Amino acid sequence: MTVWFRAMWWVTSQKNGVSALGLQHVLGWGSYQTAWTCLHKLRRAMIRPGRERLTAVLLTGMGYDGSDAFTEIKKRGGRTIAESEESAVVYGMPAELVGKGGASLVLAAEQVAAQVASWAGR
Repeated sequence: MTVWFRAMWWVTSQKNGVSALGLQHVLGWGSYQTAWTCLHKLRRAMIRPGRERLTAVLLTGMGYDGSDAFTEIKKRGGRTIAESEESAVVYGMPAELVGKGGASLVLAAEQVAAQVASWAGR
């Protein structure tokens, strides 16, 4: 149980996003798959009925971390942004999200903050 609380604390305290690789490193797990599964379960737990206003942004990265959770957010009425191929250093994760149809918008990194502020009514 302590490990789950450490994982939740780390996921919710990061300001620049999280990845399974980062979680694996912080918790000292030997298996990337274990870290990915834990992160996936935590992200799914954050998606609950009535959270239509949830907004999620997927920026540059490799792999498929988060694309299932982001697709579920969009399916439940939330809004998702994937970073565009032109601005992403590594387009792996955003490409996975776009390919699954889970991106409400695809924007260059420098456009994301203004869009999120617009959605927040600021």
